[in-house]
This record gives sequence, structure tokens and C-alpha cells, in this order.
Amino acid sequence: MRLKMQNISTEGQIQYQKPKIGDEIYYTGDMANPSGFGRVVAIKAPNFYAPEKIVIEMEDKELFGDYAIKTVAAYCFQSGVGQRFKIKK
Repeated sequence: MRLKMQNISTEGQIQYQKPKIGDEIYYTGDMANPSGFGRVVAIKAPNFYAPEKIVIEMEDKELFGDYAIKTVAAYCFQSGVGQRFKIKK
């Protein structure tokens, strides 16, 4: 008996919910950074050297200090284990 393997996701076809300017974002944080809420303030178009980037301004500027504005790749919003950026619905 042979098992048939399915390719669930292929390169370049990963699906994720793309944030829009003004969307509220929840950042789950990690070992070095606190969690918190922010808002999408800009979306930078992709180019030859980098993927599409999302610019997030965190609400608690005192807590985040120099990192109150975060720039992350759009694919950071894909769901799955380790997802750190979530769109508040």
C-alpha cells in the first residue's frame, strides 16, 4: 500500500490576511520584547531586494522606547505556530 503525500503549501502561494492602513494589531511579544497593541501606519511596496513591509506604530511608546515603530514583512501575519502579529477584528 502506498501513501499519497499532499503538498499543502507551495513557495509563493502561502495565504495570509493582509493588514490595511489603520488596522489595529496585537503583537504577542517574545523573550526579549513585551506584547502590546499598535496600528498599521504605512505599507511599503515590495521591490527586488525586499518583500512587502508593514509599518506598525505601537501604542505604548514608553514601554517600547526606540522600538515603538516596527517594520515587519507582510508574511509575518500568516497564521500558524509562532505567529507574533495578529489583526484585531
